[in-house]
Amino acid sequence: MKIIDCRLVYRLKDRTKSTEGFDNDFYSLEIQEEKVKSGRIYTAVLTPAVKLETIRLEIIMETELMGLGYNANGYQSWSESPYIDQLYYKKNLNSIVMNTFRLKWYGDYSFTAEERKKRWMHSHLFLNLMEDGETRLFLGDLMPYESYSWFTADYNKNTVTMTTDLEGLTVHEGDELTVARILESDNPDVYWNFTSFNGKKPDRITGFTSWYNYYTSISAGILEKNMEAIEKSGILIDVFQIDDGYFTAVGDWLSPNDKFPEGMRPLAEKIKARGWKPGIWLAPFVCERKSRIFKEKSNWIQRDSKNRLQTAGWNPNWSGVFYPLDIYNQEFREYLFEVFNTMKEVWQYNFFKLDFLYAACLVPGNGKTRAMIMSDAMDLLNELTKGALFLSCGVPIGPAMGKCDYARIGADISHGMEDKLLRGIGYRERVSTFSAIGNTRTRSFMNGHAFGNDPDVFILRNSRDIRMSVEEKELLFKTNLENSSLVFFSDDVSKYSVEMVEKVGSALKNYRNK
Repeated sequence: MKIIDCRLVYRLKDRTKSTEGFDNDFYSLEIQEEKVKSGRIYTAVLTPAVKLETIRLEIIMETELMGLGYNANGYQSWSESPYIDQLYYKKNLNSIVMNTFRLKWYGDYSFTAEERKKRWMHSHLFLNLMEDGETRLFLGDLMPYESYSWFTADYNKNTVTMTTDLEGLTVHEGDELTVARILESDNPDVYWNFTSFNGKKPDRITGFTSWYNYYTSISAGILEKNMEAIEKSGILIDVFQIDDGYFTAVGDWLSPNDKFPEGMRPLAEKIKARGWKPGIWLAPFVCERKSRIFKEKSNWIQRDSKNRLQTAGWNPNWSGVFYPLDIYNQEFREYLFEVFNTMKEVWQYNFFKLDFLYAACLVPGNGKTRAMIMSDAMDLLNELTKGALFLSCGVPIGPAMGKCDYARIGADISHGMEDKLLRGIGYRERVSTFSAIGNTRTRSFMNGHAFGNDPDVFILRNSRDIRMSVEEKELLFKTNLENSSLVFFSDDVSKYSVEMVEKVGSALKNYRNK
């Protein structure tokens, strides 16, 4: 591999300017090369001659690509990470659909516009170029907490471009700033030797979550019925997790709705009495319009560059549009400490599934890139969940590495295999069992290094709402068992046949004992 060019995009005197080459009147950019065991590390050091607002850095590398393919690692948990080769054509997300349903905020669409104009799908964090399943060239970003970086392979030019998102930073005259570090190797496992976090292997755990059977229609009675059924079946689980649907509004986490008349502690006590960890779901960095937070604490909500309320997406299970909250707002941070202290100490929950985490870093600025903000958010969540297990979901993969016990590594599954419409328009964060299975495989090498992989649930029940064949359900079940550190289900096991209870029970027991 040979670095042939570098481009910095920055703002100067309210103008956006792109420069070509390593040197410019307004800055110098030095590429340092270091030989290491099994590869090389390239470090890009920026020294501005004047005050600059950086936007992005592009490092262009020349290498032979024909005959090689790669897994296009997605931006966040749900982002599709398919296998790509020179025959793959990437579709652009339809702007009408994207704007109507606020889809661009779920992924990287707001800051990869230039990449999406090109033919080839980009890969976040790393590029693993392969031939016949064997790695020929691996490139890895060694600064995942400082910036988001993605690799784009151009088969027409035999080049790979690493683009680094630097928006939000202001660099001053004479400052020296490391803006990129790239590992080059022929062995992807070497990557973990050069990351800054400790790849502690988490325990393998199994569990039940209410979401993929009941969604927001849960009640205390439904949950107790499932506890009783699982206990009676003899299927071994570690966690019984209560998902979305227990609160009055997204954001108002300490306000259980009328389907939980006794509150949340009695359920935790019943879960613990069975020897399981009580788990609970929340999306700590968002609120919906009907919430008390939105009505009374709008100053907690992030603002865009024009000082308008930023949106984080649209969810039909909630009241439509929802909003991202500012992790640096002191009042909001105090509220989160109250929420987690109550859930841990009063309600007695010690497993947290924290969702829609990408919302923390939608607006860069104040000297921080999107990745820096997300890293700060993950540090905050570790402080909040101290003493409990922490599963992250809907989270940008880079800043999550080393900063949670478990992380979702694929899309939400659906009751069928694929949403053909959303796949057709190129939406990488769609609900899709097909995408989830693919991600579970392509991200399997992260398991036990970055965090414990959560592939989402398996479904084996037979009911009218399930549109998967027996073979498809078996494929999902097997893929999850072989490539993860966490295996959950949502089936009502009281409706399993005797044979199915034996099958699931035996599989989960073997999984936990590996």
